Amino acid sequence: MLVCLAQNVFSQRIRAPKKQLSPQEYREKSNDQLVLGSVLLIGGTGLAFLGANVQRNATLWDFSGLIIETVGIFAAGGVIPLFIGAYINHKKGKTMAFSMKPSNAVTLQKLKFSSHPFPSLSLQINF
Repeated sequence: MLVCLAQNVFSQRIRAPKKQLSPQEYREKSNDQLVLGSVLLIGGTGLAFLGANVQRNATLWDFSGLIIETVGIFAAGGVIPLFIGAYINHKKGKTMAFSMKPSNAVTLQKLKFSSHPFPSLSLQINF
């Protein structure tokens, strides 16, 4: 009983390998990140200006404008990772893919079809 319990407690969980995204999926992900980043940047800038305007007209102990301005600044600053990720995903979507795989050639020899394996190289350029 102790061995079974120790095996379940100390065993490692194996993760499934991540699925490699296609270049088209990388471009779609990049576009989604750019749209979300632009919305956050515009909204954060608007909140920052709105908070500054509210704080200018506030009384001594009214900090609502300062809170709105702080949220806007953090929202506008939060777009930096989105824009960096969009740039990286855009580059991944435009990379060249170079691969080598075995292929088969069917030939006719002495009135009989035969298959001969040979290595093939492929170069894929995405624009």
